[in-house]
Amino acid sequence: MKISVKGYTLVELVMVIGIISVISFLAIIIASRFLRNNKINTAKSQMMALRLSLKSYLSDTNTWPVADGSALGITPDDNTQWNLALITGTGIPNWHGPYALAIPNDPWEHRYIYSNYSLTGARFSAIVCQGPLGNNGAAPYYAIADPYLIANKTTYRPDRQGFSQIPGIGSDGFSIILWME
Repeated sequence: MKISVKGYTLVELVMVIGIISVISFLAIIIASRFLRNNKINTAKSQMMALRLSLKSYLSDTNTWPVADGSALGITPDDNTQWNLALITGTGIPNWHGPYALAIPNDPWEHRYIYSNYSLTGARFSAIVCQGPLGNNGAAPYYAIADPYLIANKTTYRPDRQGFSQIPGIGSDGFSIILWME
């Protein structure tokens, strides 16, 4: 009497493990792209809300929260200037806010930066998100906080909503600029 043992061969097991590994790897890539795109969309939504708040501030006070020519505008060091301009308005003439309930950090936990510039007679102002490698305007990513050192509307044309995505330092680095005009 012959006893038959059923089972899988080593080759079959290696093939199944290989297929599962490839599927898992693809799932991880898709999930990471989904999370990255989700963070980008969150940042854009927050920047649009900040733009609306800044434009309301401009409408009431007839000025931007910082003087022309300010490279970093509302400072990257803390949110004090954002809070003063959009939430508390202490000592600001014609201020009828609050224009925002809170000033969020971007999805990568960096501060948004507002730049206000006059270049060759044309006014440019923008809200900058430094992206995943941002360092709140401090070195080595200081230039990312200043869109006019690395980007302008001609080099990186804005989309229909006014956003330009600027490649940054490293393979994962980028900045998002929302042009105010």
